[in-house]
Amino acid sequence: MKTRTTLLLALLSVSATAQITLNVGTHAISPGDQLSTYDADTSAQPGAAGANITWNLSTLPISSTLTSVNIVAPNTTTYSSSFPTATAAAGSGTSWQYYRVSGNTYSLLGTGNSTQIQSYQQSHDLFTYPFTYNTTTTDNTILCNYTVSGFNYQRTGTSQTKGDAYGTLILPSGTFSNLLRVKVTYTYKDSMIGFNFTGYTSLVRYSWFNATSKTPVFQIDYITLTVSGNSNTTKIVSVGSFAVGVNDLSVAGFSADVYPNPANGRVNVSYEVRNSTELKVQLLGPLGQAVREYPVSVFAPGSYSDELDISGIAPGVYYLRMNGTEGSVLKKLVIQ
Repeated sequence: MKTRTTLLLALLSVSATAQITLNVGTHAISPGDQLSTYDADTSAQPGAAGANITWNLSTLPISSTLTSVNIVAPNTTTYSSSFPTATAAAGSGTSWQYYRVSGNTYSLLGTGNSTQIQSYQQSHDLFTYPFTYNTTTTDNTILCNYTVSGFNYQRTGTSQTKGDAYGTLILPSGTFSNLLRVKVTYTYKDSMIGFNFTGYTSLVRYSWFNATSKTPVFQIDYITLTVSGNSNTTKIVSVGSFAVGVNDLSVAGFSADVYPNPANGRVNVSYEVRNSTELKVQLLGPLGQAVREYPVSVFAPGSYSDELDISGIAPGVYYLRMNGTEGSVLKKLVIQ
């Protein structure tokens, strides 16, 4: 059953921070949009839920890695015939997600890529607008049948989207007031038809929205894959490009570049040091945990290069965090 519930408080108090409302026209994606974000340090935590919250991330290291997703008309994409009611598609090349806005409901219809097409028999409803603090959209009827490499699968699932907090977010570039935090939780169960195989995908996402932008000001994702009882969780932290000042990416007194990327066994780091600094380098895992630490070095102004040992580390997405005297630089690293 798909429901939308707004909890009305019997007693209303005067709020120090205004509550914003997300609307279908201002926040549901449509062709021509571009959603751009920078990666940020995975040590960031979601913080508290509730009213008039202040989340202080003023020292959060932000990477110079920019990711942009273009939103296009579905009929310009590869798999549009499988999603005839879609109103927007997000992705590029041979990998697309298809969405629909119908009235005040914003839904995911499915995905298409070079190996499979997942078209939901029951759309995955993400938001029912208007959406504000303590509004909840629940979808318990997610259903999809698809084929991968000749094997048939069925996906079932549930999701909940809730406005669980509002308040003020402090980032290195400044203070962002009157933000609504939206918490999304979903669980997909994928079963191979005719075989005893089941996998699970779960997402917990915290997104901070302002009143006008379709790109969140800030976002934290926890994605967990579970197969045969073994779970692996990846954490992704991002900042909307409009919320990042130019200086946020270079306030550390030095800059760094990582190559090759992806890498295997060893990776090179080149530095341009503007101000003398003591430098500590850490390799962070998908949840922000320190996987490997390297000896502290002291650099005078100039150009330097270093080779780091990454042998014995499982393939995946990691981050190199370089902590200097004046600040930190964060670089994404893919280990093969």
